[in-house]
Amino acid sequence: MRKSRAPEYHRNRIRRALARSRLGMGAGYVQRAITENRGLKTYGNIFRIGAGCGLVDALEGMRRKKLTIIEDGAGRNGRFLVEVKKALLERGIKSRTIAVSLRKRKGIEKNLKKGLVDEAAYGPAEEYVPKKPVDAIFSVFGSVQYVQNLVKKDHLLKYAHSLRKGGIMMLGFYVAEAGTHRQDGFELRRGLSKSTEGRKGTFGEELLARLKDGDMKDDFEGVKKAFEKRGFEARFEPVPFNTIRFYPNWVLVLKKLK
Repeated sequence: MRKSRAPEYHRNRIRRALARSRLGMGAGYVQRAITENRGLKTYGNIFRIGAGCGLVDALEGMRRKKLTIIEDGAGRNGRFLVEVKKALLERGIKSRTIAVSLRKRKGIEKNLKKGLVDEAAYGPAEEYVPKKPVDAIFSVFGSVQYVQNLVKKDHLLKYAHSLRKGGIMMLGFYVAEAGTHRQDGFELRRGLSKSTEGRKGTFGEELLARLKDGDMKDDFEGVKKAFEKRGFEARFEPVPFNTIRFYPNWVLVLKKLK
């Protein structure tokens, strides 16, 4: 399969944007997540909310002899990758798993030596581009939580265009209440949706009003439509509070159609 140039294009845009910024890569806000939450069961529950089907079932439905799966934000030991590899193997499907982590982790290194995780990429995820197109990308506690808003659009498109045709990507988002600095959905909409370009003067007021009203669907709908224009099927869904501790409270599931 011919590799798309789009991921490198978006990485170069990220580099140029950050070169003009006083902050560097991986310099955004990071909240410590609970390692116990990063297993297949939790990811599967979130995926079902976003996609309406089982995570392992969706991977099996790709009907490929070997799948390449990335977890962005693999935690201390890449637990999700270990468990999804095992679940797929039980169904006769081989996999190549890649753990992407901001820092080198002893637990991941240990699982690499055991062959439970196949590859690791350490460092700011803004720089990371898969060597070849992949089948699935999962980022529940990953770089979406810390990349700067000015590069978030290009970062997500970099990942999205790294998928093979039919590939899927699941992203978790935390959107806080008005007055806080966590406004992922709105920053994404401003970056991805043409309908909000050139509205810097009124955007802040509109954003806070929507947060106070709890009108999240409309804002994420702009992100959804923007991805659809780029050849992806997209679904944004709220994650019930009792599904997972702390965050995410919204999930985006993408499927590359062409």
